[in-house]
Amino acid sequence: MELSHVISDFVLAAVAFFVFFKYLRKLDTLSTILWESFVLSVAIAAVLGGIRYAGYSQAGEISAFFQKIAATVGVLGLLTASYQLVSGKKLSSLFGYVVIGIGFILLAITEFMDFTTIRNNIALICLPLVAILGVWALVKGKLTVGLLLIAAVAFAAAAVFTPQYLTNAADGIDAYHYLLATAVLCFGLAASHQPKFEEVQIAAQ
Repeated sequence: MELSHVISDFVLAAVAFFVFFKYLRKLDTLSTILWESFVLSVAIAAVLGGIRYAGYSQAGEISAFFQKIAATVGVLGLLTASYQLVSGKKLSSLFGYVVIGIGFILLAITEFMDFTTIRNNIALICLPLVAILGVWALVKGKLTVGLLLIAAVAFAAAAVFTPQYLTNAADGIDAYHYLLATAVLCFGLAASHQPKFEEVQIAAQ
């Protein structure tokens, strides 16, 4: 058992589940799906990662799969949800579900054809775009939203790059978990400022 990794993974999972139940469940259906595509993927991956570090290595493969979902479907959902948040305009359900569908198509392509570089580049493109949306929010006068989005991206980037500069690999894993947990919390706090969109009901003809 690698206790420090178990603890840091479970802390990450706890923060992600807190964000979902505290902030995301209150949003309209499409917004919840867009945000949770990243947040819940991270939460499940973290739970399974903690189980793996506790000594059940079989959980590691499933954890890695949910990490891939977060890096494809999840980051596309984050980008779309962040645009809706900053613009204040409700996106159509069709557009949102198409985005999620594209994410799963990219996941399948990168999974079965082993295009790891492409999958990594999806996150490297989407997260800076979220930061740009944060700057746009600042320009629009949405200071809290802008700062939270920028901070979330900064912590996510730190989670990826900080471990490379730590001499102890074990410390790098824990740093990744704690920094990513902070990023997820910032995303959740940003999402909590989203205006309430009315659910569109289509009457039967």
